[in-house]
Amino acid sequence: MASLIIAEQDIVNAICLYMSHEKEVEPDEVEVELIYDDEAEMEYSAEVTVKHKLEEIPTGKVIASLRLWLNLYTDIDGISAGLKLHFDENDGIYASAW
Repeated sequence: MASLIIAEQDIVNAICLYMSHEKEVEPDEVEVELIYDDEAEMEYSAEVTVKHKLEEIPTGKVIASLRLWLNLYTDIDGISAGLKLHFDENDGIYASAW
């Protein structure tokens, strides 16, 4: 199976979608900032703001968001897909799915 590269904006969109379901708001009411810290216990996380409340979501929830996005917008089964987050100085945070 070929690998799919998921751009940073698509990761943000996936988190907006996931959190909108969780918080019962519209996706455009969710603000997301992706975080990469190679010295932290969780290298990848995101700061999410919904209704003026800031929440940091862990890597697991970022991955869950991507699984939902894969199910809705691609032919890849999000539950069984392999997913890996990456960081590149030029491209920022992106993911690969297979």
